[in-house]
This record gives sequence, structure tokens and C-alpha cells, in this order.
Amino acid sequence: MMATSDSGDIREGFLCPICMKDLQTVQQLQNHFEEAHNTEADKQVFQHLKGLFGRAKSKLLRHGRDQDGVRVDRGMASSRSDSSEPVAALSTAYYVGGVDPTMWEPQDFGTSRSHMDSFKKIRDARIDFYVIEMNKLLIRLEKLIAFDRMNPDPVKKKEFEIGLVPWAPDDAVPFCPTCGEKFNLSRRRHHCRLCGSIMCNRCSEFLTPDFTGKLVNKAGNPPVQNIRGEEKGHRRQGSAGTRAMESLRLLVGEVVGEEPREDGIRTCQDCMAVMRRRERQIQEKTTKPIIVQLYEKLRMLMDKVETMCPEYIKMAESLNAGETSYNLEHANNVRSQLMRCYEAIDTIGKKIATMGASGTEQQLSPQAIRLQQGIRKHCTLFIQDNVFGLPSLPSEDQLRKLQEQRRLEIEQRLALERQAALEVEERRRSEEQRKRSSPEKERKGAAAVDTTNRDRTESIGKGWTPAVDSSSVATTETDPMLQQMDIIRSFVEQARAAGRLDEVEMLEANLRELQQEYWRQHRRQAYQE
Repeated sequence: MMATSDSGDIREGFLCPICMKDLQTVQQLQNHFEEAHNTEADKQVFQHLKGLFGRAKSKLLRHGRDQDGVRVDRGMASSRSDSSEPVAALSTAYYVGGVDPTMWEPQDFGTSRSHMDSFKKIRDARIDFYVIEMNKLLIRLEKLIAFDRMNPDPVKKKEFEIGLVPWAPDDAVPFCPTCGEKFNLSRRRHHCRLCGSIMCNRCSEFLTPDFTGKLVNKAGNPPVQNIRGEEKGHRRQGSAGTRAMESLRLLVGEVVGEEPREDGIRTCQDCMAVMRRRERQIQEKTTKPIIVQLYEKLRMLMDKVETMCPEYIKMAESLNAGETSYNLEHANNVRSQLMRCYEAIDTIGKKIATMGASGTEQQLSPQAIRLQQGIRKHCTLFIQDNVFGLPSLPSEDQLRKLQEQRRLEIEQRLALERQAALEVEERRRSEEQRKRSSPEKERKGAAAVDTTNRDRTESIGKGWTPAVDSSSVATTETDPMLQQMDIIRSFVEQARAAGRLDEVEMLEANLRELQQEYWRQHRRQAYQE
């Protein structure tokens, strides 16, 4: 429940509607109401609230029954309304048949049977029928075309057509099998040249020269249009009787309302369906669908982008570093090509996603629609991954500043390298001179160092002074910088033992500087070598 106090705050919970006391459960609220509000006025308020809740509950139950189509038992509803269980339990009490499906035990799979063998048998039989029927009709069509090419005489042509396939007798078919209309003077019978069945003129189909050329013109045969032209020329040059019969046929057609049909091989609708299926097969083998062509173009653009992107990134990084290895104009051209490729990828992706959406195009299956949407999503992700990671190119002014800055840095580095090389050469010469000195001088120098150390040790009372360890000086490397680092390390140990923290910090800082300089020189020497 929710209630609003005098201060405007909204309170939630199991609130007493009279004293607004907050109870924790429905049971406590009911006990409180029966004990604290047992007067006549309170009973009237209780009856009013009970009526409101009862009407609301009946509406909910009616709504649930209308949705599930299951009638709820009134006794069950009344018993639950009078019980002391929480109201929230009512929402799970009305399932189908009064049973909670979540309490059902898991069921095992029952007996199953595979119909794959039956399906394959039916499918193979149907495929064989279509293949045999199609081959039969194609063979007859090729024979008709070959006879037209050699014997354009209409009389011989009709005799050949009757001998090629048996024609159905006229008396056996009083009605048109396709439209169901009765044959009479105005509705003549016509025979299919491929199967011999009977149909009326309106239900007839004609194999045009272009159409037959697509079906059978694979072995280098001359075009069928020339054959029809020769046949028409022969008809124009035929006898007077033939021309009279043709004129009479056209006149009768005009009188009875039969529309003249285009020239071609007359067939029924069933044979025409088989021929159109053959045409679709040829088109599928020779012509790719539009979506396949678009996808191949899309993949070609993506491969081009994947090839050009590393080259462009290398150019941009080199130009932004101030190098002169690449030309700014060439880099801008490469970037323009990449942008055009991205635009083309986006356009093709949108085109693929919208194919089949308009009413004029063929409606696609849900699987095809999901495939097109997946291609569109792939295009979007490809553009996001590649466009946002492309570095920008500097302008001409920025490039000049970067190149000048890089030139100065190179000059400074070369100067430092030359100075370091001179210092290394000087140290090498000093080492050679020191090696030429006698061992006696070294011993005298060590003794002098010991004497100096003793003097410094005796002057500790006047102030702390570190002493040089002669053994460490004698056994260290020949590099003066390494000797200096060993001496400073001994100073650090002495200062730490004497508790001179300030001197320890200062000496450690000097030691770090020497180490950094030593490694810097070492890297320079390795670079020069």
C-alpha cells in the first residue's frame, strides 16, 4: 500500500488505512485492525475497503481468465481470499488446470522415428521425374528447331510435329483442361508441340526464338531468329492456296474474337513451366545474383582497404615525425582513396540491407533478411575499426616546422655523439699512458692513498670525512668511471655506518648520475660500432 501524509511524503508498506500505522505483514495488519478498530465506524470503513479490494481482485481474475482461456474455480478463489496467506501468493495460484508447471518432473524423450529415408526416396523420384521430363522436352525442341532449319514448308512441318509426339485426339477432349471452357467454333483446339496435349488459344504459350535460343543454342547452332525469318519469307512466297488459308484464318479469328498470337512454337502451360525452370537453371549457372555481385565488390573494397591502411599509417607516422621519406601530396591521395573506399563500403552495405524491402522486388525469407542485416553490421564495424584509427596528416606549414625541428634534433644528437667520441678517445689515451707507468708508481700511489686515509680518519673529531678503500681501488676495472662508482659506493657504506643520512642521500644521487652517464656512453659506443 501507499499513503500520503499531511506533510506530502509518500509512505509505502502494510499501512493501516485508519491510523496509518506501519505493520510488517498482512497477518499483523489484520490482527491490528480487528483489535484496535472494532467500532461501528471502523467496521464501515473496513467493509468499504473490503469491497474495493474484492472488485479489484475480481477484475484481475477475469483478466487472467480472458488471457489464458482457463476458467478459475470460484471456490478456490473465495477460499484463498478468506485465508490468511499473503496476497502475493495469489499471483502463482492460477495456472493451467490449477497445477503449477514448475512442480512437474522433467520428462524424458519418447519414441522417435526418422523419416529421412522416406524423404530422400520421394525427393529423388521427383527430381528424376523433372530431369527426365526436362530432357525429353529439350530433345523434342531441338528436333523441331533442326527440322525448321532444313524444311521450312508448313505442310511438312505439321506432319513432322504430329510424328514427333502423338497428338491427343480432338474428340477425347471436349473442354479446355486449363480454363475449363468448352471448345466450339469460336474456341478452337490447339495442340502442344512438345507433349501433344490440347488447349485453347488463350491458354497457349509460345516459345519465342530468343527464348529457344537460350535453351538449346549451346553447340554453335545458328540463331533461331534467322530460321523464323526464313519461314516467314517462305510463307510470303508460298502458293496462293496457302496465302488464302492464312487470310481465312485471320478473318475467322477477327470474327470470333480470337486474338492473334505471336510467332513461335506453341506449347501448353505445363511445358512452358518446365522450360522456364530450365532457363532459371541456366541463368543461375551463368549469371550471379545481384547480392552476390554486390558482396564480391564489397570484399574487393575491404581487401583494398586492408592493403592500403598499413601503408598510409606508415606514411602518416613518418610525416608527423618530421621525416622526409614520404611526400605529403602522395599521402593525401592515399587518404582520399581510403575515404572513397569507406564511402563505397557504406553505400554497398546499405544497398544490401535494403534489398527486398520494397514491394516491387521479390520478398525475401527471414534467413536472407538476417544475412543482409549481418552484412550491413559487418560493414559498419569494419568502418568503425579502420576510420577512427587512421592518424591525421599535418598541413604544409606544420610539416615544415616538424622537419625543421627534426633537423635541429639530429644536429644536436650528432654533436653530442662527436663529443662523446672525443671523450672516449681521450680516456683510451689516458688508459694507455697509465698502463705504460711502472707498477712501483702504482704501489707508491696506493701507499699515499693509505696515508691520506689515515690522516682523514684521525680528523674525524673535527668533522666526518670518508676514507678511500685502497683494496677496492686496486682491484676495480680499468675504466675511471667504474673506479669512481666503486669509491662512491664505499663512501655510501661509510656514511650509512656513521649515521650521516644527509651525506648518504647526496652520495647516492651522485652514484645514480654516474651510472646513468656510464650507460649512456655505453649505448653511444655500441651505436657507433
